[in-house]
Amino acid sequence: MSLLSQIIQLLSEPPGNIVYHLVTLFALQAIFGMSFSQWWRQRDDTAAGRMTLAAAAIFLFQVALLIVSLIWQTDPARTSGLLPPLAQAVHTITALFLVWAFTPYFDQLPHLGYAILAAVLILVGVMTISFVQDWQGVVKTGQAYNSTAQATVWGVVQIAIFLLGLVLVLLSRYTRRSLHPLVLGLFLLAHLAHFWNYPEIVPTDTDIAYWLRLGYLAAFPLWAVLVYRRGLLRLLTQTAVSAADTPYTQLAAALPVLQGAIASLDMPQMAHNIVAALLEITPARFVAVAIADAMQPNHLRLTSNMPQIGADRPKAWQLNLENWPAFRLAHERGDVVELRPNGLGARQLHLLYTELGVPVHGAMLVQPLFVA
Repeated sequence: MSLLSQIIQLLSEPPGNIVYHLVTLFALQAIFGMSFSQWWRQRDDTAAGRMTLAAAAIFLFQVALLIVSLIWQTDPARTSGLLPPLAQAVHTITALFLVWAFTPYFDQLPHLGYAILAAVLILVGVMTISFVQDWQGVVKTGQAYNSTAQATVWGVVQIAIFLLGLVLVLLSRYTRRSLHPLVLGLFLLAHLAHFWNYPEIVPTDTDIAYWLRLGYLAAFPLWAVLVYRRGLLRLLTQTAVSAADTPYTQLAAALPVLQGAIASLDMPQMAHNIVAALLEITPARFVAVAIADAMQPNHLRLTSNMPQIGADRPKAWQLNLENWPAFRLAHERGDVVELRPNGLGARQLHLLYTELGVPVHGAMLVQPLFVA
């Protein structure tokens, strides 16, 4: 028995075919789990979402084909009359979902990707119905399925899909140096080997696409490695970004900005510098610094980022603490006070914005600062 004959027997008869189903289905489950986990962490990761859907769809179609073959194994006539075109339809759907999941250009055009996927799936469904009916009349002649015209059509469609996908991932700078081309290349080689494997080369009594099974055994685990590496890289990157966004790094970035705020001993100029520094480190639209008046302890002088109309200086106000309980509480007790437009202190906040003439309506945080 030649090596090729042994490979055919291993992939088409027990226990080899059982190992094939276990390996491929386990790889698809791993791909689904890792892709779904990545998508669940980062909902904007559309590539992980596509791989999740692709792995789930391929898994379901492979399981459905396996169940049908097990049910029909006691009926050789039905098995030989229906299973070959159904198997090729599943292989075509597998190719379609793989290329759809691997193509990076669908990240920017998700709706176009879904539209193309749906249209081709409908076309594959129509082809399957037509080919199953046509094969019913051919199977009685004893002709091998791989030598029929519809097998050639299936092969051309599958090769074209993988070839297009390989070109697209090679054109993208995000995927050309990853495992994407290698995975699609393995699938393409398997389909090319199956396409050129005429029954006359190696006579066999099975219509099982053993070259495709061999390619799946090599490519599906590699796809799982790709998903694992991709998810791990994104997780490490996210962790590094989170580590760089700690309070210590924020303080280190803020200190050089605040250094210039105390460069002047002139109190009004220092207040102006502090306001400018706060605008550098906070996205707030309204920032003000209140300094107690030495001559009037119950009054605060506010210097803000709002321009003074008709003057080249920031807008300033004089506030009486007796009229503003929030500021009095922060000044006397040193408590941080938060005023919300639809919550606690809403009326006082509205009156304050009206008094100051500030064109904002958001919440206000009053943070007391004391100098020893």
